[in-house]
Amino acid sequence: MPMISTDIEYRLSGGASNAVQVASLGGAKSSTAANAIMDTGTATSGSTITLNDTSKTWTVDEHAGRSVTITGGTGSGQTASIASNTEQGLVFSSALGVALDSSSAYRINDPIFDKVGSAESGAGDIEYRCIYVHNAHATLTMLNAVAWVPSNTPSASTVVEIGLGTSAMNGTEQTVADESAAPSGVTFSVSATKGAGVSLGSIPPGEGRSAWLRRTVTAGASAAADTFTIRVECETEA
Repeated sequence: MPMISTDIEYRLSGGASNAVQVASLGGAKSSTAANAIMDTGTATSGSTITLNDTSKTWTVDEHAGRSVTITGGTGSGQTASIASNTEQGLVFSSALGVALDSSSAYRINDPIFDKVGSAESGAGDIEYRCIYVHNAHATLTMLNAVAWVPSNTPSASTVVEIGLGTSAMNGTEQTVADESAAPSGVTFSVSATKGAGVSLGSIPPGEGRSAWLRRTVTAGASAAADTFTIRVECETEA
């Protein structure tokens, strides 16, 4: 079978069983996706700043700091940070360009970085995460794979940069003591285009290559639940 987008997986680090984003600080590749999907559904109503789904029984604010992506219907393709939630509704940090309605299908994503809180935004902060780009295809190699950040954080006071890990192909990446500790020997760049992206090499089937993410929060920034997008493209033999 030819390779498709779902064959390119983004995995946490921190050990084979790690499922906690804040613990994705290097070490062995996890089986858990870095871009974890926490819930999906279709709105029963909505607006530019809210999404309601009367079929849900969420815990209040369990999704605060996460993001929601509209996957179908009205507003498809839009993404918003979630400021808070009730048992059956989401409230966004900022308005969408198109109001949602009962045709709007959605998914709730758990971000790799935590929400920028008041302490971090006031003093400034730099945090790191390690992920693996994993080739889930059974037979084909991801040839000349490149990773970049086509959609950076919406806040002018934060930025996410990417850098190639120091481990070999399918190796175990170095670990750092905590999320504020920088990995050794990693060069970071904004990499907003494929041409400026990070070369991951050719990833054989069932293997992965490590990459680091660095989020910088400027002192005095507004508290926010920033979102960003990582993209990987490659060539294949079929």
